Amino acid sequence: MTERTVKKSIYAVSMLLVVFMRIAVSEGILRGLDDISSDAVWSTTVQCLIFGLIPFSLYFVYLKTHKEKRAVNKIFGEFGYRGKISLKGAAIVLIISLLTPYLISCLSSVWYTLISDLGYKSVSGHMKYTTGILFADIALTAVLPALFEEFTNRGLLYSASRNPDKPLRVIFLTAAMFALMHTNVTQVFYTFFFGLITGGLVYVTKSIWPAVFCHFVNNFVSVMRSYISDVGKSAFFDKIYNLFTGSVWGVTGATLLFFVAVFIVFVLFLRLSAVESDRRMKCGEEVKTYDEVTTRYENLPLVFAAVLNGIITVITLVWGIIR
Repeated sequence: MTERTVKKSIYAVSMLLVVFMRIAVSEGILRGLDDISSDAVWSTTVQCLIFGLIPFSLYFVYLKTHKEKRAVNKIFGEFGYRGKISLKGAAIVLIISLLTPYLISCLSSVWYTLISDLGYKSVSGHMKYTTGILFADIALTAVLPALFEEFTNRGLLYSASRNPDKPLRVIFLTAAMFALMHTNVTQVFYTFFFGLITGGLVYVTKSIWPAVFCHFVNNFVSVMRSYISDVGKSAFFDKIYNLFTGSVWGVTGATLLFFVAVFIVFVLFLRLSAVESDRRMKCGEEVKTYDEVTTRYENLPLVFAAVLNGIITVITLVWGIIR
């Protein structure tokens, strides 16, 4: 079994464990806990353990059994943690990261409108924020996913699928798996596009850190939006939202603004790619691709994970319509 197959198998194991965790929660394993406590148990278990410690340990053990003396260095190297980025490149990443929440918010609103028209009804709790809960929510919703979801998706899976001749296919694959990983019909659409952005960042910078940062910024903005709404300070944002959705002219303007933002992000990606390519050439850095011969059945674990998560995603849609 090749390293690529092993990585994809480990990824499938992580997805299977997430499903088991969801089943356990639906059976009431967290019954009796308040919202923030249940979120804390869920996030630390899924993020730190299932997306972090377990896949790291499994791959570490595999490397050690194959006489790899510097297993930790190999993991961090393959997963992009040793990748460097220039100061100019970091500035471009910052701008892309600040624009991303707007793009994702637009896509989320459009997608939710579409599935709502099909009869889908969402059931979501409303968290009452205190200062302590706000910081806890930032840690659980922004910090942990940025670290551990990126480790699993843009680290483990991306390195297992890396193909220097077909980079777009790898970016689309990891984005699709990232979207299905959420096993929630309300998230599957916009998380795919978010996966394209973070996968693109990894590709052009050869580092996982820009994706981690972008992920944190996007989720942090989401937390702050919920906080502002809860404390009753969202009047200004509500007016802007109503302005863009309350008329045909408003919707047209919002659509144009969205495509302008998409164009800006595209141009920034081109600029970032040029900047980082020049930096690597000047520094004489060699980009390792970790190529292996592709085996016939190496993608079976990903097919299993995609089908499993896809079925659950469809179930959430059906359940949201019939309940």
